[in-house]
Parts: sequence; structure tokens; C-alpha cells
Amino acid sequence: MSGRRPLGRAIATPLALPILLGLGAGNASAAVRAPGPAYSIGAGLSRGAVRLGEPLVYRGWITGGRPGQVRFLAPDSGGAFTWGRLQTRVRQPSGRSASPDGSGRVRFADIDTVFVEARLQCFGLGNLSVPGLAFELDEGSAPRRGRLPVVGLTVAPVIAAADTSADLRGLRGPLGAPWWERVPWLRVLAALTLIAAVTSAVIALRRRRPAPVALPAPVRDPASVALAELEALKRLALPARGRFAEHAFQLGRIVRRFLEAVAGTPLPGDTTPEFVTHLEAAHLAHLDLESIGGLMRFWDRVKFARAEESVEEATRAERAVETLVRRLAPRPAGTAAAAGPAAPAPKRAA
Repeated sequence: MSGRRPLGRAIATPLALPILLGLGAGNASAAVRAPGPAYSIGAGLSRGAVRLGEPLVYRGWITGGRPGQVRFLAPDSGGAFTWGRLQTRVRQPSGRSASPDGSGRVRFADIDTVFVEARLQCFGLGNLSVPGLAFELDEGSAPRRGRLPVVGLTVAPVIAAADTSADLRGLRGPLGAPWWERVPWLRVLAALTLIAAVTSAVIALRRRRPAPVALPAPVRDPASVALAELEALKRLALPARGRFAEHAFQLGRIVRRFLEAVAGTPLPGDTTPEFVTHLEAAHLAHLDLESIGGLMRFWDRVKFARAEESVEEATRAERAVETLVRRLAPRPAGTAAAAGPAAPAPKRAA
């Protein structure tokens, strides 16, 4: 692979560092090298100095070594840095580019270069060190982890300390009269008197008329409401756009509202263990309790633990919710409920 640097426009100086993955993740400064091909890694920023909260672009690359697969791990947003979504591509010598598959991994040959980009915002002042992105590289034997080099960044405040425009200027005369001396109080009093008279007349007219009979609002079937919300969620196609956490949150909301209306025992604001415990008091079938508990715990991992989920798993979860709603939907009195299989939870390891 060639060592060309397509990120030459970056103000921050890119750092190219040969590493041997067999020495451990991030152990780029080891002086001893084992025989075999080495990889060159580098990182850079679109600008070396920004103002507080101003967005910039983080770029990194991996080149050299044997053919394999690489996957960049999503960084944690928090503290002084807020990261955007990672975008990975492979540039081949022919000029063609390849995108990652559904798992986030990209394949490359020994003459390709893997690039990664992400939007970055910094909310700390001074000279900061941007941590390198962690990656996982597999040459066919076992995945090995590494980390891109650290890049320096200078963050200045929005208003510089030497900015004279930030100083407050003194008052200059002549000053106007205070507001209470400029208000036409006689006109205000006349307007308030007119409003009071009109209001009294309207109240007197309404008292003479018979009060209208309020019709009760139509009660909608909880199952119909849940199925309609599920169809609306399917049309949004959130998993196809990579918004798995939002998709899991909406599915959990639909299931919670449906079971709160049908079972009557769960309460709004229950945690997942409390929700399942309250469902046990509703005397639901054991298979239904296991299915509901598995679904809720799986969605919690997607929302809070950033567990990976595929589009196929999200689609199976939608079908599981639809099966559960149709199975537990209240039926008219005197109608025998046909026993059906419990809603299957998506097959996903913790």
C-alpha cells in the first residue's frame, strides 16, 4: 500500500505511526518489531484551532500490511468532546471506493487505504488532545485491536479575552422618562372598564341558555391503537437509517401503553423489572411473560448499552410486537379466545 496522505489540507499535523498489532492495542511506540508486514496509521483534523463548540472534521486512515477486515469502534461522547457518526470507506489504487457492510466492517487489500471521518465538537478551552479512534482489525486469524494516534487541538473562547467589543459602555444622556410616566393610564382604565362590561354581558347571556350536554369521547380499542402506532413506526423505516435506539424506544412505548391498558397492573414510569413483576399480577401466561421480558430487556440494551442490532433483528422485533398485541387483544364477552403461540422475542445474545 502506498503511504499517500489524502488529508494534507488538515491544519493539525497528521501523525503516521507503524504498529504491529501483535504487540497489543495502542502499543505504537514499541522499539522491537516482529517479522512480517506492518501497518501505518494516521489521524488529523480539518483545523488545528477552533472556537468553543465550533464543529470540525476528524479524519484517520490505515494503510499497509496484509489484506483483511477493519472496523472502527464508535467513540464515547462526553466531557470535552462530542462525536458524530463515523463514516468509513476504502480507496483502491484504481480510484474506486468501497463502503462498509451492515456490520460496520470493511474489507481491504494490501494496496488499499481505509479512511474514517467523523464530525467533532469540543467544549473545553485551551490546548486539548483528541484521543485516537479505536479499531478492530482481522487478518483472518483473530481480531486485534488498536488505536489511531492522538491529535492536538487548540480551542479558544467565543469572545476572546482581548476583544474590546465585549466591554460594556456607560449610559449616555439624555435619558427618557420611566415607563410608568409614559403610559396613558386614562385610556388603559377605559379599556379595562369596557372589557369588564363585555365579559359581564357574555356571562349573563350564557347563564340564560341551557348548558350543552357533553358527549363522552369515543373509547378506542387499545389493540387498534397499538397496531396503528406500529404501522406508523414501520413507515418511518428507522432501522434502515441506523436509528436503532429510537426504534427500540418507540417499540417499548407501544408495548407499555398497550399492556397498561389491557393488563391494568403496570404503572407509567415502571422500570423493566418492575414492569415484568406487575405483569405477573395480571395472571398472564408464562410464555407471554417470558416473551415480554425478553423484548423489554433487549430494547434496554439497545437504548442504554448501545448494543448492536441489525435491520433483520429490528424487523423481527416489530413482528413480535404485532403478534403479542393480536394475541392479548381484549375480545368481546362471550367470544372464546383462540390460544396461539407466544410472541417470539428477537434472538440476540446479551
